[in-house]
Amino acid sequence: MGRSVGRGGDKLERQMLRYTLDKMDRMGAVLKCDREVNPEYEMGAVLKEFRNKRPIVFNNVKKLLI
Repeated sequence: MGRSVGRGGDKLERQMLRYTLDKMDRMGAVLKCDREVNPEYEMGAVLKEFRNKRPIVFNNVKKLLI
Protein backbone atom coordinates (compact mmCIF):
# COMPACT_ATOMS: atom_id res chain seq x y z
CA MET A 1 0.00 0.00 0.00
CA GLY A 2 1.43 3.37 -1.01
CA ARG A 3 1.36 6.10 1.53
CA SER A 4 1.54 9.77 0.84
CA VAL A 5 3.41 12.22 3.00
CA GLY A 6 1.82 15.59 2.24
CA ARG A 7 2.44 17.24 -1.11
CA GLY A 8 5.89 15.70 -1.55
CA GLY A 9 4.62 12.15 -1.09
CA ASP A 10 4.24 11.47 -4.81
CA LYS A 11 7.79 12.65 -5.47
CA LEU A 12 9.11 10.45 -2.68
CA GLU A 13 7.25 7.41 -4.03
CA ARG A 14 8.59 8.04 -7.56
CA GLN A 15 12.13 8.28 -6.18
CA MET A 16 11.67 5.03 -4.25
CA LEU A 17 10.32 3.27 -7.35
CA ARG A 18 13.19 4.56 -9.49
CA TYR A 19 15.74 3.48 -6.85
CA THR A 20 14.19 0.01 -6.59
CA LEU A 21 14.08 -0.46 -10.38
CA ASP A 22 17.69 0.71 -10.72
CA LYS A 23 18.82 -1.69 -8.02
CA MET A 24 16.92 -4.60 -9.58
CA ASP A 25 18.34 -3.69 -13.00
CA ARG A 26 21.90 -3.81 -11.65
CA MET A 27 21.11 -7.27 -10.27
CA GLY A 28 19.88 -8.37 -13.71
CA ALA A 29 16.36 -8.97 -12.42
CA VAL A 30 14.52 -6.62 -14.81
CA LEU A 31 13.63 -7.27 -18.43
CA LYS A 32 13.51 -4.22 -20.71
CA CYS A 33 11.39 -3.85 -23.81
CA ASP A 34 12.51 -1.01 -26.09
CA ARG A 35 10.21 -1.85 -29.03
CA GLU A 36 7.04 0.18 -29.40
CA VAL A 37 4.12 -1.74 -27.90
CA ASN A 38 0.40 -1.12 -27.96
CA PRO A 39 -0.81 -0.98 -24.33
CA GLU A 40 -4.21 -2.35 -25.25
CA TYR A 41 -3.02 -5.65 -26.73
CA GLU A 42 0.73 -6.18 -26.89
CA MET A 43 1.69 -5.38 -23.30
CA GLY A 44 -0.70 -8.01 -21.98
CA ALA A 45 0.63 -10.57 -24.45
CA VAL A 46 4.23 -9.91 -23.39
CA LEU A 47 3.34 -10.18 -19.71
CA LYS A 48 1.43 -13.41 -20.37
CA GLU A 49 4.37 -14.85 -22.34
CA PHE A 50 6.77 -14.24 -19.44
CA ARG A 51 4.12 -15.27 -16.87
CA ASN A 52 5.06 -12.34 -14.60
CA LYS A 53 8.20 -14.18 -13.43
CA ARG A 54 10.35 -11.04 -13.76
CA PRO A 55 9.44 -7.36 -13.82
CA ILE A 56 9.34 -5.85 -17.30
CA VAL A 57 9.95 -2.18 -18.06
CA PHE A 58 8.29 -0.97 -21.25
CA ASN A 59 10.30 2.01 -22.52
CA ASN A 60 8.26 2.77 -25.64
CA VAL A 61 4.51 2.52 -25.07
CA LYS A 62 2.37 3.70 -27.97
CA LYS A 63 0.09 6.60 -27.12
CA LEU A 64 -3.56 5.97 -27.90
CA LEU A 65 -6.08 8.66 -28.70
CA ILE A 66 -9.27 8.01 -26.80
